[in-house]
Amino acid sequence: MSIIKTAMGKYVDISAYQAQIDKAIAVGNAKMNGRGDELGPGGQVIKKKEQIVADYHQNNSNAVKRVSLKDTELDVFLTPAEAVEKYTLPVEKEDKKKK
Repeated sequence: MSIIKTAMGKYVDISAYQAQIDKAIAVGNAKMNGRGDELGPGGQVIKKKEQIVADYHQNNSNAVKRVSLKDTELDVFLTPAEAVEKYTLPVEKEDKKKK
């Protein structure tokens, strides 16, 4: 699926590699396996990664913002010339009298 070419000219299938390490326990204090599942004592899966992601998005309302694309029809689009004319202040004309 995602085959990349290394700087040395070898091809590596990242999807196949990820499938091989799917159940491997992470090194360090992460307490996760290769998929991202949370592990408990003895390497038992406590929470699957899908549940971890769902909990994150449910608890953090700012993580994902849902926007309706139908409202863009109501927006008024101005050309640059119209925007300059509408949003700039009028300039007072100076007298060109020289002393």
